[in-house]
Amino acid sequence: LRSSVVQTSYGEIFAKHREPNLEIIREVVDSKHIVFDVLAQFLINPDPWVAIAAAEVYVRRSYRAYDLGTIEYHVNDRLPIVEWKFKLANMGAAGVNDAQQAAAAGGDDSTSMKHAASVSDLTFVVDSKTEHSTR
Repeated sequence: LRSSVVQTSYGEIFAKHREPNLEIIREVVDSKHIVFDVLAQFLINPDPWVAIAAAEVYVRRSYRAYDLGTIEYHVNDRLPIVEWKFKLANMGAAGVNDAQQAAAAGGDDSTSMKHAASVSDLTFVVDSKTEHSTR
């Protein structure tokens, strides 16, 4: 995580911080190992840039089922903040489409996939003719 946010050049005494480099953290994001228990320790790292890199890994791993939009970083005096936008995956996506086809092929209503409403699910207020909005 530290190497994704620190840039050093030969002969420099102090390292320059930068936003997390996705190419470097991709290995952790795509890892088949469970990393959520370890990430919590990095979210409170004294170096705010390492905490931001840990937060980005957390977001990218947690929101795999969604289309992630922009991820923005805000570093201030007290704590770093990571802001991200996401939207529901396209219903034509391979993983979603396969699950729907399997449910439809079964024909049994008790096992078919149904839309489950929740407090955070506001798709009922979106016109079905419009594209899903970013959340």
